[in-house]
Amino acid sequence: MPLNRREFLRNSSLIVLGSTVLSKLVSAESLPWPPGLQSWTLGDLCRRDLPGTLKKLSAMGYKDIEFAGYYGHTIAEIKSMLADNGLRSTSLHFTSNSWNHWRAQWPKFCNDVAEIGATYATFPMFHPMLQAGQFGKAVDTLNALAKQADTGGVKFAYHNHNYEFRPQGKEPGYDYILKNTDAALVNMELDCYWMVQAGYDPVQYMNQYPGRFALIHVKDRLPGFPTSTDLGIAALHTTAVGKGSINWVPIFQAAEKAGVKQYYVEQENNFMRSKFDSVKASVDYLKQLQI
Repeated sequence: MPLNRREFLRNSSLIVLGSTVLSKLVSAESLPWPPGLQSWTLGDLCRRDLPGTLKKLSAMGYKDIEFAGYYGHTIAEIKSMLADNGLRSTSLHFTSNSWNHWRAQWPKFCNDVAEIGATYATFPMFHPMLQAGQFGKAVDTLNALAKQADTGGVKFAYHNHNYEFRPQGKEPGYDYILKNTDAALVNMELDCYWMVQAGYDPVQYMNQYPGRFALIHVKDRLPGFPTSTDLGIAALHTTAVGKGSINWVPIFQAAEKAGVKQYYVEQENNFMRSKFDSVKASVDYLKQLQI
């Protein structure tokens, strides 16, 4: 049976005998996914100059952009910008000017996802519903959204924050969602920061629910702050990836085993001199990370 790339690297010690640098390549490998960025991180810059922003991100080494909005452009224009800069988009985040009308807007959004050539129509939050403890209603809605996405020829993903981990019976609400949504249709986009902020471990969840996590958000967390399941500015302690307290090696190892298809860097506050400096620091860290 032919060896895959990882098995080859791990078993080819003979070719690196006597070389300290090369021997490290036998036991560790760079990330198997291309660097991705969630556009929310640079929202103001995208609104000001999306073509220029995408060009800078491409030059830094980013390859995949998860859009949260279109910044005044059409899907056709964004698709052209991605092609011009050697970029792709595996996932789009649903955004709406009126969350009261998201049911009516969802089918068009799924069409946008298909048109841009992405795979996942990602629903980013259920804050009011889950703040009120309406997990059963949320599960029904997620299943319905996933079926509509499937009908539209795309896959569905749900992005967590920290409030999903409020108790639902004897377990965290996030577990209730995982156990009661259709595993064949409802994929999860695991936001590592928000899970850690809630006091839970991304590695444990990916090991416990293999195959459920299609995407992950990679944003680091400053040390020394209390965990919480309350959403708000008081819970935001993000920083550039590699500058915080989250240990990324076991997370990426678990992600590979769990079947994750793509990761996205995200940061919401505590930027360096500029947002571009922060996202460059993140991608530089990730490009040298070995798992």
